[in-house]
Amino acid sequence: MLCLLQELVGLCLALSAALALQVPQQLPQQYRPYQNYQQQLPQYQQYLQRAVQAPILQYSNDLNPDGSFQYSYQTGDGISAQAAGYTRATAVRDADGNGEAQVVQGSYSYTGPDGVVYTVNYIADENGYRAQGAHLPTPPALPAPQQPFQYQQQPFQYRQQPFQYRQQPFQYRQQPFQRRY
Repeated sequence: MLCLLQELVGLCLALSAALALQVPQQLPQQYRPYQNYQQQLPQYQQYLQRAVQAPILQYSNDLNPDGSFQYSYQTGDGISAQAAGYTRATAVRDADGNGEAQVVQGSYSYTGPDGVVYTVNYIADENGYRAQGAHLPTPPALPAPQQPFQYQQQPFQYRQQPFQYRQQPFQYRQQPFQRRY
């Protein structure tokens, strides 16, 4: 038996050696550094023309020590804006305990693509930002309040006969209970 096992191991070794000789060996390739390190960048066509910078025709900016301010500007392409702001005391306090609100009131105007000059007047305070303009949508008017509903209690009348108790007992299934162990 030992002899048979030795023959089997020897046969396996010989077979694996024969197979190893028939498998082509790959030699490591010689290192060749890459010569062209720069990638070809894609060439993009310029689809948009650069915008011409509009000249500033008028500009003023006044800051006061009490926190109030006033600014205005006008550009050569028809854009203009002006605003004034100040701080006022409010009854509502924020998380820091501050009871003041910044109030800004102003307007801006610009020329639309259709050639019409659009003007927006706005106010921003503790109630939020509120803008008005002829081109801005406005909510529909609120409907007139309705008269309060007058409840008139009417005597209640039964529409069906009251429930009558059935005197017959409920019939359960008559099959006996079978235990299964």
